[in-house]
Amino acid sequence: MKILIVDDDNNSRYILETLLEASGYNIIQAANGAEALNKLKTHDISAIISDILMPVMDGYQLCKKVRESSAYAQIPFVFYTATYTDTKDELLAHKIGADKFVRKPTDPSVFLQIIKDVLADTNKAATSTPKDKVSQDNEVMKMYNQRLIEKLEQKMLKLELEVKSREKLQSELQIAHQELEERVKQRTAELVQTNDQLTNEIAKRAETESRLEIVVQERSKELSDAQDKIIRSEKLAAIGTLASGVGHELRNPLGVIKASAYFLKMKLGDNLDEKIIKHIQILDIAVADSDKIITDLLDFARPGNTNLMELDINYVIENTTQSIKVPKSVNISYALADNLPMINADPDQIKQIFNNLISNAIQAMPDGGKLAITSIKNGKHIDISVADTGQGIKQDDLDKIFEPLFTTKSKGIGLGLSLVKTLLVRQGGSISASSKLAKGTTFTVKLPLSNGTN
Repeated sequence: MKILIVDDDNNSRYILETLLEASGYNIIQAANGAEALNKLKTHDISAIISDILMPVMDGYQLCKKVRESSAYAQIPFVFYTATYTDTKDELLAHKIGADKFVRKPTDPSVFLQIIKDVLADTNKAATSTPKDKVSQDNEVMKMYNQRLIEKLEQKMLKLELEVKSREKLQSELQIAHQELEERVKQRTAELVQTNDQLTNEIAKRAETESRLEIVVQERSKELSDAQDKIIRSEKLAAIGTLASGVGHELRNPLGVIKASAYFLKMKLGDNLDEKIIKHIQILDIAVADSDKIITDLLDFARPGNTNLMELDINYVIENTTQSIKVPKSVNISYALADNLPMINADPDQIKQIFNNLISNAIQAMPDGGKLAITSIKNGKHIDISVADTGQGIKQDDLDKIFEPLFTTKSKGIGLGLSLVKTLLVRQGGSISASSKLAKGTTFTVKLPLSNGTN
C-alpha cells in the first residue's frame, strides 16, 4: 500500500516515513497541498496523512479538493497536526471530509493502529456506497475562514506580547545603562577630586603617599564591583527568560527522540544495518543535547532545596564515575585516601557537581589522555581534585569560567561550572582551578566535614 505524507517540515516527514516503512507501507512525500495533488495524479495512493498549516495550499484546502474529486474521494484522509489542535479545528476537519484527526505527538504504536483501522474501514466500505458529499460549501468555508482568522489573531497577539516584552526589556536595559554611566561619572568625579586632594597633600606630607594610593585602589575596586554586579544581573535575567521557553523549543526534538526510540525497539532483534545505526546516532545526540540544556538551565534558574546529610565522599565519586560513559582512549586513575571522615552535603547535588567536573575533563581530551581523581583530608575539610591532561585553559579565561553563560566550548551554554560553584557554596564548600596550556587543568573542590567530626 502507498501512503502519501504531506508536511512542510522535512524532519516530520522523515520520521513518519521511517515509522511507516518499518510497518510495511510504501511512502510518497509532498511538502504542501498543491504538490500532493500532483502526486495523486501519478501514484495509486491508499491513504493520505497531512499536516494542516503549510504554504501554497494548507491541509484543509487539500482535503476539500480530494473529497470533491470523483477520482480521489474514497481515499482515507488523516490529519496529523501540532498547530491546529482545538476541538473547533477537529470539527472543521471532519466537516471537510477527514476520516481521522490526530494531535502531535502521539505514541507511535497508537498512531500505527489508527492508520491500520482507517485502511481497514475503507476496505470494508469499498464495495458499499461512496463517501457522503462534504458538508455544504458555505458552512465549511465559513468555519474555515473563522478558524483562519482566529489563528491569525492568535499569532498577532503573540507577536504583540513579544514586542511589548522586548520593549520593556530594552527600556530596563537602557535605564540600567544610564544608571551605570551616571555611577561611573560620579565615581570618576570622586576619584578625580580625591586624587587632586591627595596630590596637594603629597606635596606637603610625603609620608601619606601610601595611604592615598590605598584609597584610590579601594574606590576603583568599588567601581569595578558595581559594574560586574550589573552585568551579572543582566546575565541572570537572560537565563530566566531562556529557561521559560525551553519546554516549547524542545517539543519537536523530543518527538523525534520518541519516534526513533520506538523504531529501535522494532528493529533490535535484527542485524544492525546503516539505517539502525543512523537512528542510534540521532537518539544519542538528541537525548544528550536536550537533557544537558534542560538540566543546566532549570537547575541554575530554579535550584532545589539543599538536604544536608552525612556522606562517604569516596563512594559518591566512584558511583558517579561508573554512571559516566568514558571513552577507551581516556585512562582514569584514583588516589582516594582511606578512612576519610564523613562530609556534610546534599547527595544529589554532590553527584551533579562531580558529574559535571568529570564530564568536562573527558571533553577536554578528545584525542584521549589521563584523568586523575584524588581525595585527602585537609584540616576541617576534604579536598577532592579532578585533573586532566587536556588542552588547558588560557589564564584570561580561567578567571571567568565560573561566570554564568561563559564558555570556551563549541557546544553548551556556559552554565555547568557556574552551577557547580553555586551548589558548592550552598553547602559550605568552594572550588578553585589551575591550568597550563597543552598540559591540562585541575579543579579542586573543598567540602566541610560533618558536624562533630575531627
